[in-house]
Amino acid sequence: CDQEARLLGAGRGARELTGLGDDDVIGRPVQEVLGLEFQSGDDHIGTALEWGVRVLDKPVTVHAEGDRPERAKADIFPAYDDDGGLLLVLTPS
Repeated sequence: CDQEARLLGAGRGARELTGLGDDDVIGRPVQEVLGLEFQSGDDHIGTALEWGVRVLDKPVTVHAEGDRPERAKADIFPAYDDDGGLLLVLTPS
């Protein structure tokens, strides 16, 4: 994701979890596309972007494009370059 949490690409396993590929997601806000719901309503994406910290092993429900919910674990890594942004890794659980 870029510094405004818009998706820059999707990994190989993204289609398996979400049914979406690069053409479906690039340039769109991650929350809009994936419908991420973290426990307790936390905004771990915002935390990683604002504070530049890693957020690891957070349970999340993914509602990709409003599809049926899928449970996953999220690991979020901030970019440490001048462009900002982050890497979001979703692992099905």
